[in-house]
Amino acid sequence: MDGYGLLVRKDDLSATEVVPEAVRPPGDGEVTLEVERFALGQINVTYARLGDALLPFWNAFPAPAGRGRVPVWGFARVVASRHPSIAEGSRWFGFLPIGTHHTLAVEPSGAGFVDPAPERAFLHPWYRTYQPAGAPSPADDLVAVARPVFPASYLLDEFLGEHAAAGARTVVITSASSRTALGLAELLEHRGDLTVVGVTSRRNWDFVAGRGIYDVVASYDDLARLPITTPAVLVDFTGDPKLLREIHEKLGDGLQHSALVGYTSPDAVVRPDPMPGPEPRIFFTPAIESETIAREGAESFYARYHAAEARFVARAASWCAVRPVEGLADAADVFRALVAGDQRPAECHIVSPQ
Repeated sequence: MDGYGLLVRKDDLSATEVVPEAVRPPGDGEVTLEVERFALGQINVTYARLGDALLPFWNAFPAPAGRGRVPVWGFARVVASRHPSIAEGSRWFGFLPIGTHHTLAVEPSGAGFVDPAPERAFLHPWYRTYQPAGAPSPADDLVAVARPVFPASYLLDEFLGEHAAAGARTVVITSASSRTALGLAELLEHRGDLTVVGVTSRRNWDFVAGRGIYDVVASYDDLARLPITTPAVLVDFTGDPKLLREIHEKLGDGLQHSALVGYTSPDAVVRPDPMPGPEPRIFFTPAIESETIAREGAESFYARYHAAEARFVARAASWCAVRPVEGLADAADVFRALVAGDQRPAECHIVSPQ
């Protein structure tokens, strides 16, 4: 069986190459997935920028020296199975390399199946768990967009509730047009105990303000003049060290916490230099989710999470225009645009790699 993959140069994310690849047939206990569709957005650029750093996503799907396979989330169908519990033709949602096929070992679990491969053991189980997807649905495209990012929105909402209880009065959210930021702002709408400030580029200001989910929308250029009530919490999705420093210096001791969640800026760094106020801390969604499930129980947590996700997906249909992307060559064009920071916030790219 023949397939294709997309390789990216680690030292230049704008350098991409579509390559033919023989599809490895499954061995005992393995399946071969044929990728149907996946979402492509800033979270995938974040995976590439983290690369060989704190969480070495390049190691998830090995590639030739100097190049990497960017992870994505999407739907795939089993086209060959040598595991008695996984039927050919069954459909799954999970973590995939950009390409047409993926052969992996499987270990059935209560949530579907887990990838037990030693080369991916460094990844949190959150990334290695594949969920049964059932028959194709009209909502699949927006689910593919939401499911990789909305868990962070959902858990950040609870995290900020704890900070509000401890005295915080404002949350400042950078890259306010990003999917995770929009999901978080929608959840915070219902809190009423925090003023929600969204910071975005001038290009995206109209879109962000038009969503009506932030109490205040400011451009990055206006941030220095913006009055912000403290104590405040910063939720940063840009990873831009200059922006982080500007906010830290502006709020000083009034900054209660600084959470690093994403790396949407072309100038993003994983470890910013020391700056005034609290040390910026990475908000690692999989670990926070595991801690929450350990306290509450999986059934209860997932019931309320999936209800919230369904509401977000339903609302996203009003502002997220799905842009179908056919083939890996066009997917490479989209990825390069994302790396350059050219994504339009009202567009969601769904790739069919076949």
